[in-house]
Amino acid sequence: MKRHFSTVFIIMTFIFSATAAISILIYGNSYGLFSVPHEGTDQLTMLKAAVALYHGNIPEKNFYSPLYIFYLYLLVLASSGKLFVMTMLQGIMCALIPPVIYKLCRAIRMNRRSSALSALLYCFYGPASLLSLALLRAVPLSLCFALTALFIVRGFTGRSSVKYFIAGVFAGMCMLGRENFIPVVYAPLALLIFKDIRHYFRWKHLAWYSVAVLLTIAPAITYNTILYSSPSIVPGHLDNIFTDHHREARGLSEMVTSVIRKLPIQFNRFVSSYELDNSVSFYAHRDIIPFMNILFIPYNALLALAVVALIWIKKLNRGRLFIAVLIAAYIVSMLPFDVYYRYRIPLVPLLAVLAGAGFECIISGKKLLTRLMTILVALLIFCMTWTAPGKLRRHNERYAVADILINNKAFDRAEKYMDELDRDGVPSRTPRLRLVRALVLNGQFEKADAIYKDLILKKTQSQDNEPLPDPLQNP
Repeated sequence: MKRHFSTVFIIMTFIFSATAAISILIYGNSYGLFSVPHEGTDQLTMLKAAVALYHGNIPEKNFYSPLYIFYLYLLVLASSGKLFVMTMLQGIMCALIPPVIYKLCRAIRMNRRSSALSALLYCFYGPASLLSLALLRAVPLSLCFALTALFIVRGFTGRSSVKYFIAGVFAGMCMLGRENFIPVVYAPLALLIFKDIRHYFRWKHLAWYSVAVLLTIAPAITYNTILYSSPSIVPGHLDNIFTDHHREARGLSEMVTSVIRKLPIQFNRFVSSYELDNSVSFYAHRDIIPFMNILFIPYNALLALAVVALIWIKKLNRGRLFIAVLIAAYIVSMLPFDVYYRYRIPLVPLLAVLAGAGFECIISGKKLLTRLMTILVALLIFCMTWTAPGKLRRHNERYAVADILINNKAFDRAEKYMDELDRDGVPSRTPRLRLVRALVLNGQFEKADAIYKDLILKKTQSQDNEPLPDPLQNP
């Protein structure tokens, strides 16, 4: 019966995640979202490289991620180059993450209830669902990272060389996806400080794991060595990234100083609830796609619950420590760079694993005082890391949302959205003039007149001497 529950739960979480992704895609596509990426974005660069590969042309050496380019090439083949189908296929593949989270939780001996909670918490984390549709590598990397952790655990508990080898393949895929994973996938060796781990561990398994890693990354390194005389995954990529994120630094010592100086800022970004964007705005998409409000779990809630799970950890629970080591290693590997929310995404499945355990600590504590202390700690961490999105969102991003609603003739929604802008202290006169113009062109003269008169009244009350432009001219 219990095994039957696990099977049904895994299938249902996959169906829910896939359905959520497809629903977001279809609704967003009706508003012109998820179309061809804009010039200068990583999405377009990698998509062009995949299309070039499809036409038999080898991409240039600065193509970010050899694995993701090849993966996009496979999507181009499977979809005959149809962007909508490519996006949908990636969304469906990324829906495998909640089942993998459940399996990982069970592998580290979490009970079924806390394992189910972990998977559900991830299902309702909106940015992961959104980025699974963005043709970016963040969410596919999440899947590879979670599978690496799963097979390391299964290889360790079952003393299986084959499972260690599979884990090494996924670890190599993580490296090919983003080079910061090179030290991260070997971070679990830190657990050898524990005597019981050393007693159970077999060095031949590390050899199998390492061989699989090398075999996975060898084609990319061999290719770059022959063609560019650079034995690396992406020639010159690391130098370019450091230069981009620390432009003021000259020389190694200044680079190190710049990294250290920015560590507090980047750590605050890593733990903050705010989803800081640089190409795909989570909040803008949520404003346009109402369904995304169902995916309500904020990042710092996962973080707070994960910390609770570590605070109340049992002495022999090495599984949670293993997950915590991977999380800490990934955070350290990313802190030298600007932390945007898509850079945190590969970590979220592992955070969800610990978050489920933390939630279990709250709901199943035997002593009332212990439960109250657990809730208090979680709330304290949540409040310390919470940032209201309205305080940090750029005005241009909000105006872009208003323009999309207006261009799609969602005039009532656009008007309500501008009321929200007023409440958040964002000037709304310019988008309201655009709305008036769109209403006039659409023949809704009475509504246009009412909004324009309201603008005149607000202008009079504010004693603003600047004249209102004619709404029939491009404002």
